[in-house]
Amino acid sequence: MGRFGVGHGELSGPEGVAVDAKGRILVADTGNHRIVRFDSTGAYIDQFGGFGHEENRFDRPTAVFAGNALAIWVLDRGNARIVKFDLEGRPIGVVVDLESEGLRQRLGIVEPGGFDVDAGGRVILTDVVGDRVLEFDPLGALLSIRGEFGRQRGRFADPSGVAIDPRGGAWIADGGNRRLQHLDASGAFMRADTLANSSIKGNRGLALALHPGGMIAVADPATGTLEVRSELGVPLVTRRPADKKDLWASGVAFDRAGRLLVADARNHRVVRLVFVPRDVPGDVVAP
Repeated sequence: MGRFGVGHGELSGPEGVAVDAKGRILVADTGNHRIVRFDSTGAYIDQFGGFGHEENRFDRPTAVFAGNALAIWVLDRGNARIVKFDLEGRPIGVVVDLESEGLRQRLGIVEPGGFDVDAGGRVILTDVVGDRVLEFDPLGALLSIRGEFGRQRGRFADPSGVAIDPRGGAWIADGGNRRLQHLDASGAFMRADTLANSSIKGNRGLALALHPGGMIAVADPATGTLEVRSELGVPLVTRRPADKKDLWASGVAFDRAGRLLVADARNHRVVRLVFVPRDVPGDVVAP
């Protein structure tokens, strides 16, 4: 779904994708500074946003979250904030403002990498500059700061994508260390799965999505590689682009049927895949 352009249903370098409680597909249309919505079949519905600094505007939105909640959260990276909307795209307000005086005093400069939201509205956000993971309550108050630069467990290098599990723990894409780290709900280290022997080679910008059955999808925008791993960390599928016109994974999400949606920033589209547990490309269902 989508093609390059600025018109209705067209995209420019989309980096994020999500599915809302009604099964609609939301795309962070990064180059056009907006969120574009499609129905479950891939048909265009509408869009909201546009370039700007007001609550209903964006500067390079790079990630979007909807989940099962009656709201939409957008990582408005250029404006250094997370903004919340209702399911019709009407702004509810800024949840996390990383340039507010209070957070600047406590955190210094933050470069957001990725985020996720749990069922209660708790936000977990990665900070690429500080090599740390930040936790906020549903109203945007800072709850905790986890990690710092390093290779030890519980430390990070260029952390990016986040996926919160059903128990409130979080998977963190620790790209600079070429691994995934799993933290429990209190932030304690649980497990690390290496990415060193896979095709995931980018140091920054890895995107994650967690399947309800425990599988995890990893997209590497630097190489376009997509990998799906089992709950135990075993690689099930690795998909590498054959050329620059092939699917180039930038963002990932699972739809309500468990199928994988992939944002392809290089080719300005979102593709839905049905995959099989082999090291071969999945079958494209709805390009």
